[in-house]
Amino acid sequence: MMSGFNESVKKELIDRAELYHNGSEDSNYLDQLFQLELLPNFMIDGLNLNGRVNNIRYLKPSLSLLEAPLKKVAKKNNFLDILEIATDCNKPGLLWKQLSECSHENRLLLAAHSQTPTVILQGLLYDIEAQIRTIAAQSLAQTPEGVGHLIAYYAKTSPPVIRAIVLLDSQTSPSLLSTIIEQVQYSNSWLVKYAIAQHPNTPISVLKTLAIDPHSQVQEVAKLQLQGYSKSSIIPA
Repeated sequence: MMSGFNESVKKELIDRAELYHNGSEDSNYLDQLFQLELLPNFMIDGLNLNGRVNNIRYLKPSLSLLEAPLKKVAKKNNFLDILEIATDCNKPGLLWKQLSECSHENRLLLAAHSQTPTVILQGLLYDIEAQIRTIAAQSLAQTPEGVGHLIAYYAKTSPPVIRAIVLLDSQTSPSLLSTIIEQVQYSNSWLVKYAIAQHPNTPISVLKTLAIDPHSQVQEVAKLQLQGYSKSSIIPA
C-alpha cells in the first residue's frame, strides 16, 4: 500500500533540497545520490539534474592493480590481514581499526577493487577522505546488496531533508524504516516521518505510531496507509 507523495510535500522537499544542491564535493548529497541513482524522478526533474555531468574526477589505482586478484595485491602490499579479519563477522571493531591505520593508497585500492568484500566497502563509507568514501559508495552500488547498505548509510548520516529523500527508495527495508522512526519519532523532522508513513514497506506498528503524530500531514498519510491495509486481503508482516 502507498498513498503517495502529494504535490505540496514534493515541492517542500525540492525547495529544501536546493540548499544542498551547490555544496562542496563533501556535502553535496544530491549529486552523490544522483550519481548512485538513488534520487526519485520528481527530485531529478525538480532540480534540473537531467543531463548534469559530474565534473569531479578521482584518480583511481592503475588497471594492473584493479585487474589483479585482490588477495595477491593485498599480500604484496601488506594488508592481507584486513581481508582475513573481514571474514570474521565477530570482529567489526578490529576491522575498522585496521582500516583506519591502513595507508591512503591501500584504502583507495580496497575502495575501487571489484573483489573487495562488502563489509570493507561499508567501513570505507566512513573514511576520513571524501575521495575514498565516494569510490567505496560507487563500488558498493555494484554489489547485490549494495543499494540497501547505501540507503541505510545515507538515512543514518545525512541531514533530515536528504534522509527523507533517501527513504523514498523502494528498496528501503522495513527494519531500517523502523530504526529511523525510533530516532525521529519525537523530533520536528516531519518530512522524514512523512516519507516513512507513505512507504509501502513500513510496518503497521510504525504506521499506527505515525497516525497520532502531531503533524497533520504525517497523520493523514499514515491513516490512509492503514485504511488501505484494512481493505486489502494482504496480511502485512
